[in-house]
Amino acid sequence: METTQKIEQTRILLVDDDRLTRNGTKVDLAVSGLFEVTGEAENGKDALKLIEALNPDLVLFDVRMPVMDGPHLAREIADRYPSLKRIVLTSFRDVFYLQLFLGYRVQGYMHKSCSEQELRQAILTVMKGGIAISPYLDDDPDDTLGVKRTINQKVLDLTNKERRALRALLMEGGTNKHLAELLQTTEKSVSFHLSNVYRKLEVERRGDLIKQTNKWLMILSQYPEAELSDEAEL
Repeated sequence: METTQKIEQTRILLVDDDRLTRNGTKVDLAVSGLFEVTGEAENGKDALKLIEALNPDLVLFDVRMPVMDGPHLAREIADRYPSLKRIVLTSFRDVFYLQLFLGYRVQGYMHKSCSEQELRQAILTVMKGGIAISPYLDDDPDDTLGVKRTINQKVLDLTNKERRALRALLMEGGTNKHLAELLQTTEKSVSFHLSNVYRKLEVERRGDLIKQTNKWLMILSQYPEAELSDEAEL
């Protein structure tokens, strides 16, 4: 007798003060069968109550909302539920907000002009431990200056292990010892891979990377952490 294996859906809490936006997003997410919107809230204060009651896997929320806005909600979730995934879905392209939310360790920042497929992929990327940043924040989408092509090639030359070390450095910061504990590897290994990163990206020290955290995270978001196969350990 054949049995049908049930797909485990990602449980999402949707937070936006615009009901039409919530309804549209809910429909878009339901199409694939991979996601379930288990709750909706109009502001951050109500969202915190629902997080406690529903225990979602991910919170998808806007920036400007009454009572408690997106930045406040992001900070509260980071303090109370540090393992809970968070993606901002907003109409703001301003990199100020991107920088602000990255400071709160938010894993995704998507513009509302993104397609249904792009949003679904962003959620899958974040649930796998990656970073998702909307390409629509880019000030030079056609790369008329050729800058992105050069940067992309540099990041493409990094191995999975080196990208993983770079992500940890940009997202968490701290010493090599701290990064080694985070990545469950040795301090020597972290030092080795970061040295390769500096060489390949043509920077002299970690401070040069950290100063441009937003730029490098936006580029890295195009390369979600894949199955590492023979590179399973950093």
